[in-house]
Amino acid sequence: MVCIDNVQIVQYVEYTKQLNERNTMNETTNISIRIDVQLKKQAKKLFSDLGLNMTTALTIFLRQAVRSQGIPFEISRVRIPIEILTAKVPQNNGL
Repeated sequence: MVCIDNVQIVQYVEYTKQLNERNTMNETTNISIRIDVQLKKQAKKLFSDLGLNMTTALTIFLRQAVRSQGIPFEISRVRIPIEILTAKVPQNNGL
């Protein structure tokens, strides 16, 4: 699992700015995605609080994914302990 604190984000943003200044001839492209309205608002607020815009935040995610050759954080579903899955449910006779 990857942990990123505010200092690392600021350092990465500065690093990205420096790279972009050096490579001003980089070609860029637009990405269009459909996303839930509330999720977008929440993300914009979070990124704004971190001093980022949506483009920079998504660029950080994409660069980290390429660098790690995978999703840069753990994706899992809630694991239910086997004891719960195999527990016998008591029978209420007479109810």
